[in-house]
Amino acid sequence: MQFVLEPNNIDNLMEQFYQNCRSQRCNRFQPRQTKWQHTINLTGIPTKPEDFNLKLENSNILTVSGKSDVTKEQPNGFKVFSTHNWSKQINIPENVDQTTLSAKMPKDTSNIILTISAELKKDQTEEAPNENEFEIPIEKLD
Repeated sequence: MQFVLEPNNIDNLMEQFYQNCRSQRCNRFQPRQTKWQHTINLTGIPTKPEDFNLKLENSNILTVSGKSDVTKEQPNGFKVFSTHNWSKQINIPENVDQTTLSAKMPKDTSNIILTISAELKKDQTEEAPNENEFEIPIEKLD
């Protein structure tokens, strides 16, 4: 008897496998995180790179602010020009190496997403112990 998998079932089987793996806290297939990342979608308030202002306050709060100039043409022939000043505060986790903080946005202006990222502190990138497991020391014999 021959075992046959249909091509459209392979994706479904793989998804079930990874779903089971995630539900069992299986981290063998997940790479260790070494980077923290936060994104802000600014499509509704388009802001030029030179109009951004980022300040790190109180050692763990990053304030992101900017100015957005918007022009709207009304059906009756009027043009409305407005300037919007906005700000957002982001809590930086304690395990983030703040010396590596950086902010980037794509040059494509159709989808304005500001990405703030940083490396995790070196001692934080090691695998955290699972709360549902006991760590048993291994005795080394020479």
